[in-house]
Amino acid sequence: MADQIDGVDFALAAYREEGVWQVQELAHDVLVDLDTLAHALRRFPGDGGAVGMVAVDEDFFIVVRVAGASTRVLLSDITAADEWELARSVVDFLALPDVEEEDDQVPAGDLDLLVTSACTPWTWRC
Repeated sequence: MADQIDGVDFALAAYREEGVWQVQELAHDVLVDLDTLAHALRRFPGDGGAVGMVAVDEDFFIVVRVAGASTRVLLSDITAADEWELARSVVDFLALPDVEEEDDQVPAGDLDLLVTSACTPWTWRC
């Protein structure tokens, strides 16, 4: 697991507090799996939940959005589940079949995760 933590490029939490975006670095010990990461994100005081962004080994990224009991996830590359426990936990959460060696590098999960009525891909300045 320590080798996998060393592969983390960045791990950030973003949330809005009183209408102002706040960004904080996440401790690497919360990156063991999706459940632990989602639990850590729920501790932030965001008006509408929090978003976690984790990039690993310049290979893949995970975006997690929590609001109350809801957890939404985007994994940039399902094949990362072969080598990375955090990616494997996302594939398990999404109830996807086991990743096969011949699978394509495709994203999985909620591709609209960051889209809200106030923040669309065309207005990322929100």
